[in-house]
This record gives sequence, structure tokens and C-alpha cells, in this order.
Amino acid sequence: MPTFAARPRNRCAQLSLLLMLGSIVGGCANHVAVQGSWEQGAVRDKSYSRILVVGLSPDYNQRCAFEWSMVATLKSENTDALPSCNMIKSADPLNRESIERVVASTGADAVLTTVLVAQTSHSKEGGQRDTRGSGGYKATDAGFVYDYYGAYGMPVIYGEYVTTATITTVSSNVHVESRLYDAHGGAPVYRMDVRAGDLHARESGIATLTSAIAARLKRDGLVR
Repeated sequence: MPTFAARPRNRCAQLSLLLMLGSIVGGCANHVAVQGSWEQGAVRDKSYSRILVVGLSPDYNQRCAFEWSMVATLKSENTDALPSCNMIKSADPLNRESIERVVASTGADAVLTTVLVAQTSHSKEGGQRDTRGSGGYKATDAGFVYDYYGAYGMPVIYGEYVTTATITTVSSNVHVESRLYDAHGGAPVYRMDVRAGDLHARESGIATLTSAIAARLKRDGLVR
């Protein structure tokens, strides 16, 4: 089987999804920007109708919140979308084998993964800046795989998940990377860098990100 790599910039720490919007309170997003690009060799005249949505986060509840929002935004008369958390539960490992098992059992023709690239928050009093992530992995060991980064954008380094203390914020700027893979062979098809600024609420922040991702996929004919 081929390896599905997302070329993360910071290895294991990148698994903390931008879903870590739980430290944000009140309001909505003021602006969002999406940069999309086709992967080398990707077929550009093919659309997908049954997409498995995967939020690459070790926090099951946050992963589900993102996936359900993404599914609701993607679904249409011509497109079905499936949240991975309905089939890969909190006690199950989120890895290549589990994703491939769900692809086989559901007949998904594409896999959409999302990972965190960066998050910057500003505190409510004094305008201080906090660039800490709300969670990440501390590497403890490495294992043998077919490719350096492993499957579906997940790292191949074993690690222990650790968190930092939650702070109260009023705004956050976030950056996620989403990739669409063809489930028949696992070839990467499309990549998106999504940047959203002045996010003030967890629910509206997630909705802003998922809406932007879905809109770009629809604009470029990958879903209908």
C-alpha cells in the first residue's frame, strides 16, 4: 500500500488540530484566506462523491466537533461525507490501518485530512501574546515505516501527548493544512492552506475553517 504523506513542518506536534479552539470565547471570525494547489500528477477532471473526513487530533471530542462540522458543510445531493470518529472511536488508535479499514468498509473514494500548522492567541487584558499550543507530542521513540512521515499525514515518531494550561483569550489567528487523497491507491490530489484571523468562538471558528475548505473543494470541482 502507498504512503499518504502531508509533509508536516513540525513532526509530531503538528497532530494538534487547529480544533484547539477551546480556549477561545465569544464572537466570530473576521477574515479567512485559502490557498489551494494541485499535487503533482493529480487528475484534475475527477470529482469525489463519498469522502472520509479525518481530523488529525489526539483529542476525540475536538476531533469529532471538527469532523461533524466538515461533514455538514460538504454534504449535498451529489456528495456524501463521513466523520471518521463515528467508526474510529476514542479507544481505537487513529493510524493508517484504522483509516484504511474504514475506507474499505464504507467505500469512500477520497480521504480529507486536516492538521494544525500554527496558532497565535492574544490575551484579553493587556494585549499580551500567547503562542503556546494547547497540546502536542513529545517524541519518545521512532518506528519503521515505508516513508518518513507515515500515512495520511500522520508522523511515524512515537510520542507522549502533553498539554499546556488553558488561558482566556478574546481572539486567535490560526493556520491549518488540509489534504485530499484519492482512496483508490492513496495518491495525494489537492492541498489547502487555510488561514483565519480574529476568531472569537470555538463553534464559529470551526465553522469558518470547514466552510472555507469545502468552498475551495467545490470551486475546483473536487466535490459537487
